[in-house]
Amino acid sequence: MISLLKTGSQTVVQNYRPIALLPSLSKVFEKLVHKYICNYLEHHKLLIPNNFGFRKKLSTLNSFVSTCHILYQAYDSNLSSRIVFLDMSNAFDRVDHTCFTSKFYSSVLLALLNFLHMMSLSVLKSFL
Repeated sequence: MISLLKTGSQTVVQNYRPIALLPSLSKVFEKLVHKYICNYLEHHKLLIPNNFGFRKKLSTLNSFVSTCHILYQAYDSNLSSRIVFLDMSNAFDRVDHTCFTSKFYSSVLLALLNFLHMMSLSVLKSFL
């Protein structure tokens, strides 16, 4: 594990992103699990249609076009529109991981979560 400075002061721990220097087998396992989870979510339509981030064949351009379409429809119908932009740059750092992981039930995913928990402990040790 190494710590890479994102932005800001070098003395603030939250400004660092942990980078795992994993062995090849672990990287292969990670790619397989990622592919399995993405295929499962897509196949069972568990992602909302307007979730454009980190999905195949979708990008920020799709998000922009969708937003413009909704705004133009409201304008054409003489409806008022409001839009709110949120800075989610550190959102994952603020997620309650215990609450997040309680949503998963299958034993395969629980094993994966245990693996990720062990990785987060090693990240914590690298900061101490």
